[in-house]
Amino acid sequence: MTNENLTNPASSELTNDRLIWIYTQMARIREFEEHVKRTFLEHPGAMRGHTHLADGAEASIVGALAARNPTDFVMPTYRCHGQPIVLGTSTRKMFAARLCFAFSATARASREHFLKP
Repeated sequence: MTNENLTNPASSELTNDRLIWIYTQMARIREFEEHVKRTFLEHPGAMRGHTHLADGAEASIVGALAARNPTDFVMPTYRCHGQPIVLGTSTRKMFAARLCFAFSATARASREHFLKP
């Protein structure tokens, strides 16, 4: 089953495939957020500034995206790591972009790039 079929409310029936997809997306968000938190705490200075984690909010992120229409826009503004993960952005690229702030003052790794899979 494709990602499009799983996030389309027209196919809102909770099949086993859809339930597995929902759980998998929540687990992927939690894993990424915990990796960011560990790096932030264990390697001071590797990530500058602060980070707003979505740990505990995975279900609302996945639920909102699972109910959206294919033509709906997604514009996360706070605790914004989960949405691009569900939409298919590479977590490796997201983490690299997050670290880029610490490596170069001229790097343009803004979170707007998180929405481009």
